[in-house]
Amino acid sequence: MAFEIDLVAKDDILKVWGEVAHYAENLEKRSHDRYVTADILHQLLELPYFVWIVRENGNALGFFICGISRYPRKTYLELNTLSGNRLKEWSEQACDVCEKFAQKLGLDGMETSTMPGLEKAFKRHGFVKEYVVMTKQVEKLPEEQPEEYVEEEQVLEAAYGR
Repeated sequence: MAFEIDLVAKDDILKVWGEVAHYAENLEKRSHDRYVTADILHQLLELPYFVWIVRENGNALGFFICGISRYPRKTYLELNTLSGNRLKEWSEQACDVCEKFAQKLGLDGMETSTMPGLEKAFKRHGFVKEYVVMTKQVEKLPEEQPEEYVEEEQVLEAAYGR
């Protein structure tokens, strides 16, 4: 079955947000406190990300977000976020859309960090495991006050005493 998968223009994101906001809420629950739904909307509106909406008969089934990851020698389309209903039914078509988009942009490939439960699905679409992402929370020092956002200069100062 073919689904309608449309790239949303930046100017139209707020017009379609109501169709996919509940899928973004599902992502918030799985983010391990990395972001809230408003952060996802901010990504779409303010950052250089691309968002597609997946529809069937005009009804939104889900959405996915991609960005560009630049490395010194390669540039990839990063499949950043994916959420919706019936993912197994439309994920192959979505991967095809992303691959064609990456080709159109002249990129070297595609990459994603995904949940363990989706690893097999991505392998079926030609992805290979190159890395495993692991995390560890660090305990804050008592005298430090957490900041909402750390500027690059603050990181350099803390790391190198600049």
